[in-house]
Amino acid sequence: MKTVVVTSIFPPETRGPAIYCYELAKRLKNTSVITFTFNPIPIENTKIISIPQSGGPAIRQTRLFLSILRSNPDLIYAQGADVVGLASVIAGKILRKPVVIKFVGDLSVEMERDFGKKVKYLSFVTKLALSLASKIIFPAQHLRQAIIAKYKINPSKTVVIYNAVG
Repeated sequence: MKTVVVTSIFPPETRGPAIYCYELAKRLKNTSVITFTFNPIPIENTKIISIPQSGGPAIRQTRLFLSILRSNPDLIYAQGADVVGLASVIAGKILRKPVVIKFVGDLSVEMERDFGKKVKYLSFVTKLALSLASKIIFPAQHLRQAIIAKYKINPSKTVVIYNAVG
């Protein structure tokens, strides 16, 4: 099965999602990674595509979308609903391939908390991506329940997979 992991960050960036995607890609066979990270660290036998960040959000999302289409995967594994989710689910619908979204936090809530304003566009994108996804993975039951309630997501397409302790 040819899988494409779609992520906003990847090593050499050091935040958790970057490391998660790096370790996952090292262990999977027949996998590609699409990321916005400049000069990502290579992995043997894994194609890593870096999307240029120039041109503004609409251009970046278009590049991301086209890269997903060109990768022609059997499965799309998007690391979030907000930054990479919408392009992933639209590409998945066109390709008629399943899209799994890993959802670890609601960026619209974080931005509202940090900047004191509602980010309606981001909430809309998140809801749309989640509603179009084939499956949504959450790392905790309380997050799953909160997102199902907030975005009116069908619970049957959600699953909790707890983060490993290493």
